[in-house]
Formats: sequence, C-alpha cells, structure tokens
Amino acid sequence: RSTHERAMDDFRAAATAGSPADVFSRERKGTVTTYSRGGIVTHVVTHSMHHRAQCLNMLRQLGIETQPESSVFQWMIAHPPGA
Repeated sequence: RSTHERAMDDFRAAATAGSPADVFSRERKGTVTTYSRGGIVTHVVTHSMHHRAQCLNMLRQLGIETQPESSVFQWMIAHPPGA
C-alpha cells in the first residue's frame, strides 16, 4: 500500500506540474516520439480499459458466452458502494 501511495503522489505531482499542453519527446531505437502531458495522463488513466477489452475478446473467441462485468459502472451496479 505504501508503494502505491508513493506512486500516486509521484503521478499526481507529474500530472499537475504544468499544463496539459506541455510537450515531451523521447528517443527509442533511433525514433523520436512526442507526447503531451495531457495525452500521457489520459493514457495512464484509461490503459486498463484496453486490457479489459482484450480479455473479453479472448473469452469470446474461446466461446465463453457469459462475460464478466467489464466497466466501472457495471461493477458499481453489481456491487453498490457501501452495500
């Protein structure tokens, strides 16, 4: 839990240190890519959606008919907070 809290503190500090329009460049294997602070933050907070969709697709491809809840709203409806 303490590792998670430190990571969240670091993320919050980096996310709010400047403008969402701030631009960062990175070189990897000879290719330079450019990202905005807002784009990076959006990627981090939505990344798990991508993996949930991949898992659901794999289950469908395997013929599994009953799919688990995949969105935060579905989770809250199925398991209401405070219930």
